[in-house]
Amino acid sequence: MAYGVKAKLSSALDAAAIAAAKASSGGEAQARQAADKFFAANFPDGYLGSHPALGEVRVATNRDTGTVSVTVDSSATVPTAFMRVLGMDNIEVAARAQVVRQDLDMAFVVDNTTSLRQGSLGDVTDDVIRSAKAFIDKFNQDTDRVALIKYAYGAEVPVEIKKSGRGFEKNRIRREIERFNFGTNSNPNFTNSCEGFWRAKAQLESISTNRSSIRAIVFFTDGAPNTFSSTFVFDGPWGDGRTRSGSLRSGDNLPDPDNANRESGLWDHTRINSSIGSFHNFSRYVRRLPPYYDPRRTGDSEFRLFYPGSRRATSSAVDYDNINRISRNLLEDMAAAARRSNIYVFTLGLGSRLRDPSGPDSENGEDLLLRMANDRNMLGNKKLAADFRADEVSGLYCHAADESELDACYDRLASAIMRLTM
Repeated sequence: MAYGVKAKLSSALDAAAIAAAKASSGGEAQARQAADKFFAANFPDGYLGSHPALGEVRVATNRDTGTVSVTVDSSATVPTAFMRVLGMDNIEVAARAQVVRQDLDMAFVVDNTTSLRQGSLGDVTDDVIRSAKAFIDKFNQDTDRVALIKYAYGAEVPVEIKKSGRGFEKNRIRREIERFNFGTNSNPNFTNSCEGFWRAKAQLESISTNRSSIRAIVFFTDGAPNTFSSTFVFDGPWGDGRTRSGSLRSGDNLPDPDNANRESGLWDHTRINSSIGSFHNFSRYVRRLPPYYDPRRTGDSEFRLFYPGSRRATSSAVDYDNINRISRNLLEDMAAAARRSNIYVFTLGLGSRLRDPSGPDSENGEDLLLRMANDRNMLGNKKLAADFRADEVSGLYCHAADESELDACYDRLASAIMRLTM
């Protein structure tokens, strides 16, 4: 009986220690509360006649290494039967568990586009802001490093990742999330997902020394990409062969010359919603699309714009099909490059639009988010199984059908990230 109680005690204590480590960002009180809950769930009082007691829960933070060590003790009293004739009415068994939570660098990317305010779900901006703040609260401001990125026509980094030392300013990130300014139907923002992702990847790679053991990008959106950035050559009265860096957008639907869904640009790729002077809505004067993604004019050729594959973008024509396909190709390429650098990608999609066909190839936006994360659930999907990359790190995708499911999705992503750190 004592051996059985000892095994049960150790198992319950492991669960309690892991739960305490996950909750340690809220301090020792929250860690203790989580440990109590999981210990009680895994070792009910009276098991084999025993009476357990959870002892001290100790949380030790090392700001230099970015690790958090959680130690939990417990004991149980086991009643005896035959040993009472020797004067031993009870046997005391004890156990100890320790969990070390590793260091984490994370870039949190949030869609700030029109549809979040006036899309099929109605105005969900308050829910998006609230759930994003709750997600940030799950991480340790003393040991984790976190950057915040927002995107629409272009992308901005309201809070950069800390380059030296550890930790992040949780209250500052919360304030910046509260300042998110989503577009309206009269002043729409389009979805330059790849620019938001590129900035997230650049934030993590800006730490050249003392990188964390675990690096992750968490990417939130409610739609498929339809905008991309590079450096373009302009002809005509607004160009005369001069170059401009910025964003071109295709719109959400098939092109119609009489409405706003036709291709247009340029917009400032360093801002959420800013046109570039007289070059706004003069995309027809772009001489041709460049071969590479290079809005910062560094000569970088890591990400190509043209592909001969199933999502064909094979010419330099400035048209709806090319712009939309390039926007999707770039995002997937950037996610793959991040994974090859052992950066985990976690994606969260909101709303039914992600499950509706869109773009010139009638693709579901959700499929793109699954491939970005390299989610193992693709293996059970005949259409996506071949796209899973077993030689790259695997993250997680979660779909929230509406705003009521956002918290549950963020909890799933946070739990998956925490598991990586233990």
